[in-house]
Amino acid sequence: MTDQPVRFGIVGAGFAAQKMNLPALAEIPGARAVAIADTNEARAREVAAASDVPRAYGSYEAMLKDGELDVVIVNTPNALHAPVAEAALAAGCHVVVEKPMARNADEAARLAAFAQQRGLLLGVDLHLRYTPLFQAAHALTSSGRLGEIYHVRAMLWRRNGIPGYGSWFTTAALSGGGALLDIGSHMLDLALWLSGEPAVRSVSAVTSDRLGRAGVGRGGWGIDRNTGTTFDVDDSVSAFIRCANGALINLDVAWAAHSADNDGQVHLLGSEAGLLASYGHNPAKLELYTERDGQPVTLPQAIPAGEPSHRALLRGFVAAVRGEGPVPVPAVDGVRLARLSDAIYASARAGQEIELGD
Repeated sequence: MTDQPVRFGIVGAGFAAQKMNLPALAEIPGARAVAIADTNEARAREVAAASDVPRAYGSYEAMLKDGELDVVIVNTPNALHAPVAEAALAAGCHVVVEKPMARNADEAARLAAFAQQRGLLLGVDLHLRYTPLFQAAHALTSSGRLGEIYHVRAMLWRRNGIPGYGSWFTTAALSGGGALLDIGSHMLDLALWLSGEPAVRSVSAVTSDRLGRAGVGRGGWGIDRNTGTTFDVDDSVSAFIRCANGALINLDVAWAAHSADNDGQVHLLGSEAGLLASYGHNPAKLELYTERDGQPVTLPQAIPAGEPSHRALLRGFVAAVRGEGPVPVPAVDGVRLARLSDAIYASARAGQEIELGD
């Protein structure tokens, strides 16, 4: 590419655009947000004016028609991830799509194939990989310090964390699922990424919607979208994932639970050491558990200073667009996550273990 800035258009002018994408792009040399589209055109114009973005639109179609974009960020309800991303790819734009990549694996696979066919980059915003905490954790696990990783537990419980009750968040036709596809996407991705992306052999899972159906556990996120009373998704998920290398992954996530908040941790057990990475603490905590001279020791690990995770991910995507590095979280990872999420839901519906050919 030339020395011209990489020009970004954002579809969806809500929280993610205002608090994450726009501040990040403003701090990345060689990147510039030049357009925002939202079905609420007044909000798009307001956000654009506040962030010095020159163009605002009432539809993504209008934004794409005007052209002059290199990358489109998709921050829409899940049901629109695939169609909006496909339209952006068809218009010749690279795409970063909010997690989950799509409502299900079929949508995700078709989208990935289309990006490949068009010769364009497609990434997924699984930004927790790029927090200083999980970057440090990944450096430890990929170095072999833990030995053979044979058990991973990824957990995130919220006491009151159901977003946008009655809106697309809690409507299956629009979201594709509840807690699993929302917060579970991050935790499952971290479990796989930190343990070396093992192939999955089978899944056994249970979901619940008890608290959500009762109207219990409503959270503050998306409260402006509380448009009704529909709740036909999961509010919690527990999954038992067997890997082909003999390792086990336990996933436990909940939007709502009669419990203290547990804002996210991944615990890995290895033949040489164990590791706990927790961002529920302030500050975050990273601890290595091993032995010295036959005695158990706990070794706090330093977490180097780093930039906000959204900025780090988008900085990496800008580099990829310029041909200077890989896509931070490529489409293949989003497709794999969608296939595994589909299997978790299928197991919960069937009440039995589901075999995979991962």
